[in-house]
Amino acid sequence: MKKLTMALVASVCFALPAYAIDLGFMSLDNEIEAKYNVDTETSGLTAQTGVTIPLWMLSASVDADMDLLAIGDDSKEMYQGIDIGLDYQVHDNILLELDSGIDTDWNREDITVSATIKF
Repeated sequence: MKKLTMALVASVCFALPAYAIDLGFMSLDNEIEAKYNVDTETSGLTAQTGVTIPLWMLSASVDADMDLLAIGDDSKEMYQGIDIGLDYQVHDNILLELDSGIDTDWNREDITVSATIKF
């Protein structure tokens, strides 16, 4: 119950869009996500920080993933691995993404291809 309450409070406090610091040639990205799965009654609170570098028409990003619910819990690891991705902005509101990652055991995560429409 303590973790559920912490995740719900964090979701209210951190319910902000992703924030990026633009340094001209690259941007530093930070994101905090609180989630609750109604079907399995599990909650999660994750943080992601990384770097995005423009490459011609694409953007390459490398992000480190952290599980914030693992703070103070010795049975869980806080560091969850890294995500690596390529983004292609088709239009102002259409984004194509190719993502993968490396977990803490140096195994490759699933490769995902996605399209995002913003409106």
